[in-house]
Amino acid sequence: MKPHQVELEISYNDTWGGATAETAEDTGTGSREASYTVARGDSLWSIAKRFYGTGAKCHIIYAANAGAIEAAAKAHGKESSDNGHWIWPGETFMIPEG
Repeated sequence: MKPHQVELEISYNDTWGGATAETAEDTGTGSREASYTVARGDSLWSIAKRFYGTGAKCHIIYAANAGAIEAAAKAHGKESSDNGHWIWPGETFMIPEG
């Protein structure tokens, strides 16, 4: 697989204007939860690697967003997301502390 360049804007004040965003907020329980908007070419594995340092924790992101991921898969004509295999640019996922 060839490396490719992706555009990412990071916001800490909910003022982003690009296609992807990464933000973090205190959930009130002492833990921080981030949100991430999927960009073209992303996978749950690559998102988990970005946030947790290993793609093997992709199941954490899937579990936190299963309803939205499955709904998007159905909206795109899929029977299911195949446990998060099918995700689309523009979806925003909550990324729990891992």
